[in-house]
Amino acid sequence: MEKAFWRFGREIPIQLARGHDRTIRFVVSALILCAAFTPSRSLGNSPREHSYYGTFSGDVVLLREPGNETGPGEIIYAGHVFYPARFCDSKSTFICFFSDRFTFAVPKRMDPLARSWTLNGAQFELVKDHVSVEIVGRRFENLMVIKTPAEADGGGRASGKPSFFLYSYATGLVAFGRAQSPTQSITFWMQGPLGFGALLENTIDVIREGR
Repeated sequence: MEKAFWRFGREIPIQLARGHDRTIRFVVSALILCAAFTPSRSLGNSPREHSYYGTFSGDVVLLREPGNETGPGEIIYAGHVFYPARFCDSKSTFICFFSDRFTFAVPKRMDPLARSWTLNGAQFELVKDHVSVEIVGRRFENLMVIKTPAEADGGGRASGKPSFFLYSYATGLVAFGRAQSPTQSITFWMQGPLGFGALLENTIDVIREGR
């Protein structure tokens, strides 16, 4: 087990599992650490919404899944910029969304030997796995660091930078951002107990145990 410390107003211990040869440095703002965890909304056929807080800008990114599997979804940035988004449906073998702001995809069942996969012409890369992060008493385990290539969406093409996502099947999408490498800052952290793409059979214990 490797322990790393980040200073952002005060030192915050973050645990990284399995002694990776290179520390993954996620810059965590005190704002997100103090934020209350509010659940994602899901009411009947209304869209499921997953809120992510920007640790530096204070902006919120909202992933809004369609109310039904044939309808469109969207990504709402800072409350007023809307990006149409396509989400993988329940029949897909992937958990995904594609938009001109951010793009993400992961297989529902990961081949233990797989380090990359392709969907809609974009090749995604598993950069790290079995990562554990502990933030002020809340522990996230078995996280994967997934890289989306810059050319997969308009934001990446404009900046020339890929996106990196912290994801687990049990907790869903925990954090994401755009940078040259995973050692740079992750910008958006989830505000609810579960993030986008948490698989239902794995979420009951997460909620019960408060992980």
